[in-house]
Amino acid sequence: DFQAAAAFQTALERVGNIASDGRPILGIDSHDLLSLLLETDELKGSASDIHFKLEELIASGKPMPRFYQTCGTDDFLYEINVAFRDRFKDRIDLTYHEEPGIHEWGYWDRNIQRIINWLPITANSDAAKKEAK
Repeated sequence: DFQAAAAFQTALERVGNIASDGRPILGIDSHDLLSLLLETDELKGSASDIHFKLEELIASGKPMPRFYQTCGTDDFLYEINVAFRDRFKDRIDLTYHEEPGIHEWGYWDRNIQRIINWLPITANSDAAKKEAK
């Protein structure tokens, strides 16, 4: 089980992750990517549909992770991110951040530290002891 999850944008996470140069990685195939970008219904209700999986988790009553979502206000996926936020903000523990920016590495690079600070990470006790010496 996860304690927390973070998203730079939610649309592509429905089927996997995209490298900064746009080539598919982590098991996403071109058919799923095309279905997503053309907003087809093929992914709805599948294991690749983050909305469906989150609705299932909410309905189950099981413990939920915290979520962090960030998106640039000039990102071509901004409206999709706002729709996700509005759909789930009152039903999950969601921290949402937006600022001017587009869908590119500079935005993500500026925001990764914010996400790292938000994550429930505790220092390794052995590492902390070494640093204290």
